[in-house]
Amino acid sequence: RLTLNREVLELSSEIAQRLDTQVLETKIRTSVVVAEAPAHGESVLSYAPSSNPSHDFQALLDELLALP
Repeated sequence: RLTLNREVLELSSEIAQRLDTQVLETKIRTSVVVAEAPAHGESVLSYAPSSNPSHDFQALLDELLALP
């Protein structure tokens, strides 16, 4: 699994370089709350605000807002 993740990251970086764009650093971790939230009609952020995926989505937003 780690090897596959590393290969996907390397491939995405190569593609981004060819397209003159970038791959963001933030990674969204998996959790059961990601699957449960839509079943309850909520986002992960409102369903489980203290979960790892919620923190990851917030970090992604922060990373996006910091882009030039």
